[in-house]
Formats: sequence, structure tokens, C-alpha cells
Amino acid sequence: MSREDEDEGVAEKRAVWFARRIRMGNEFSSSSVVDAVLQFNDIRSAGYGPQQPTTSFISVDNSPETALKRGGEPLQLRLTRRSVISIRVVSANGTTAVGSCYIPVERVQEKGLGLVLYHMWFLLENVPVASVDDLATRFEQSLYSIGKSIYQPKICITLAETSEFRQFHQGGIYPLQDYAGTLLDESKAARYFSILHSHFQHLQLCQSYYATLQQREQNGQQAGAAPGPGGGGRSVIFGDPVHSGAAAGATQETAEQHRALAQFYKEQSESLEREAHRLRESLEDANREKFQLADTKNKLVGEMEILRESVGRSSEPPTGTSSEDVLRLQQETRNITKQANERIDKANETIRLLRSQAKGLQDRVKEITAERDAEKAESQRAKATLEEQLAAEKKKNSELMEIVRSLHSEFAATAEPEACDLPYERKHGTNAIMLPWSLENSTTRQLQAGTLVRISLKSR
Repeated sequence: MSREDEDEGVAEKRAVWFARRIRMGNEFSSSSVVDAVLQFNDIRSAGYGPQQPTTSFISVDNSPETALKRGGEPLQLRLTRRSVISIRVVSANGTTAVGSCYIPVERVQEKGLGLVLYHMWFLLENVPVASVDDLATRFEQSLYSIGKSIYQPKICITLAETSEFRQFHQGGIYPLQDYAGTLLDESKAARYFSILHSHFQHLQLCQSYYATLQQREQNGQQAGAAPGPGGGGRSVIFGDPVHSGAAAGATQETAEQHRALAQFYKEQSESLEREAHRLRESLEDANREKFQLADTKNKLVGEMEILRESVGRSSEPPTGTSSEDVLRLQQETRNITKQANERIDKANETIRLLRSQAKGLQDRVKEITAERDAEKAESQRAKATLEEQLAAEKKKNSELMEIVRSLHSEFAATAEPEACDLPYERKHGTNAIMLPWSLENSTTRQLQAGTLVRISLKSR
């Protein structure tokens, strides 16, 4: 086979591939019907166990519903650009509705997903759809904000053309080898946006579940460290624990929780920064590819103009061979121009998507930073309050100790009659001692703190 035949074969293969892609685009720009496949992958927060059989009911454009089981055989559908797929799920006992979701094919196309929804999650709601705008809003909420509704029932599905779905089973969503006569790079590029959205959804859900788990663990630790009725330890004078121990323990617990919370937010911020860095690199790669394709296109157009000028200046009629070369080059130039335009369009869509995601990540980093600052301020306020309580308890303890020392020194002499002749009167029939009014009143005032003092007296 000559070099010219090989070039013609490559050009023909590219032309067939571009014709196939253009034909697919025309199918969705008209009312033609496309064969597609829908698979029920999983369901969450709907009252079903992981292994419990689950059935959904599918309808296209208000057609009769068809049952579709979780993990079962996919359902064959016939769709147009204006089609709307309705998915309804009922409870395990079949008495109540869990919710419904709607997939507008036109919106899927507008989001640059082609007709591939690969393991994507959609929220199940019981509120009827009010309008077409409401339907589109719900679709976009599931597509971009699934992580904000972790407790709401949700369903995971896969939607694709029949031929595409068959290729998934042959080599996966990103096959390792060329198949079906298509170019490997183009096959991957056609599914890039769907894969990106799928990973973005799963990233949102994982981060939301992890944050919820961390919050529950922190709430459990705070409940376990809370003091019981009556405060902390017993407040007794000599050698027993006082409130200061409980206050110091609470201060230490608050500091440990603050450190754990700061570490968690630090890890989350680093993860978001890495993701933003990866998106920025992807954006730069897409820009470089865009400029390279534009340069290639300009070079080919320039070569074509030079060839046309040389053919126009020729005084002799072109031979059969030169005419075939011109036609071949013209066809190849048109094919390469189409390829460059499509790649540029895809690169532009990638740039817009990556910019929106980078903005979302930046907003999320700002939110996490604000939450961390608020938690830090709250922790500092709690620490200051506990330190004030600790200081008050210590002051109270010191005052009580001073009262006891004063009483002890005041009545030490009364134990020996020789040292202090304390007038008293024994109450008849009891062991009570009647102190003089002035001394008794003074003693009562000194013993208001509730301290017991033993006074030993000897009879004369």
C-alpha cells in the first residue's frame, strides 16, 4: 500500500468519525428518535437496606410506567431531544411514595453531557413540578448541589445511548483499547464531562457525610464531658476536691476539642486547595490545547491558500494525479478544520466548567474559614468563662480557709480554763453549753459559712 493510499485511509476514517458525530448532533437537533438505555444503580435515604430489592417505575413523556429494579437489567428507551424521563420510587411496603425525579434530555444536552449520565445522583421529591423552569431547577440542583441534601432520598442512575452502554461493558467508561472503529482519544473526550460531573457529585457527598460524622462525634464528646446535677466535686475545706478541678478539666476538654476542630478544618482546606490546583492545571492544559489547535488550523488554511495560488498560476491544465492530490488535500483540510473547531468548542466548554468549579471551591474555602473563625472565637469565649469560674472558686476557697483559721485562733484558749476563764452555763438535763450572748452572737456571725468547730472544755 502506498503512502497516498494510507493517507486516504486515515482521511476516510476521520471523515466517517466526524460524520458520525455530526449525525448524532443532528439527531438531537431534530425530532428523530434515539435508542437509549437506563440503569437503576443504587438508592439512599429512602428506607431501603443495601441488599433489599428495590423497584422504580419509569415513564417517558407520560407514557405507561415500566418497572426497573435496582442492579437489574437496564431498560430500553426511545428518546427525542424534547423527551422527559420520569422516575418514581415507592416505600418498601408499597404504601407510600418516596419521591420522583425528572431527567429532561434537552437540559442534559445543554450541560455538555451528550447523552451520558454515568452513575449520577438525583434527588427524589414528593412536590409536584410546577413548570418547565421548576423542572430544570430541580435537575440542576441534583447535578451541582447534591451534597447539601444528604438526608433527602436520592437515586443513582446511568443513562446512555444503546451503543455507548454496550461499550461500557466491553471496556469500561474509559476503555483501554480502540473499539467500534472510533478513535480512542475522541471516545474519551466524548465522555469527559459526564465523568467529571459524576466524580464531582461523589466528592460532594463524601465531604458532606464526613463533616456530619465529625460533628456527631464532637457532639457525643461534649455530652460525655458535661457535669452532672449539683456541679463538679464536693466543696469541703480540708483536703477534699473542689470545683476548681472540674473547671480545669472542662477547660482542658475545650482546648482538645478546639485543636481537633482546627485540625479537621485544616485538612479540609488542604483538600480543597489541592482540588483547586488540579482544576487550574486542567484549565491551563485546555488553554494550551486550544491555542495549538488554532495554530494548526491557521497553518492548514495558509497551506491551502498557497496551493490554490499555485494551481491558479499554472498555465497548463492539471493532470489527473495533481487534481486528485488537490481534492484529497481539500478533503483532509476540511476534516481537520472540523476536528479543530470541535476540539476548540470542547476546550471552551471545559474552561467554562472548570472556572465555575474553581469559583465554587473558592467560595467553599471562604465558608470553611469563616466557620473555623467563628468556632475559634466561641472556644475562646468558653475558655475565658471557665477560667473566670475557676478564679472565683479559688477565691471562695481562700476566704473559707481564712474564716476557719480566725475561728480556730479565737477559741483556742477556751480549751483550757487556766488560760481563758470562759463563763458558761450547762443547760439542765442536756449536754448543751450556753455561751454568753455577746460571744454566742459573735460566734454565730463567724460560722455563717457552715463550718463545724469542736470546743473542748474541762470542769473545775
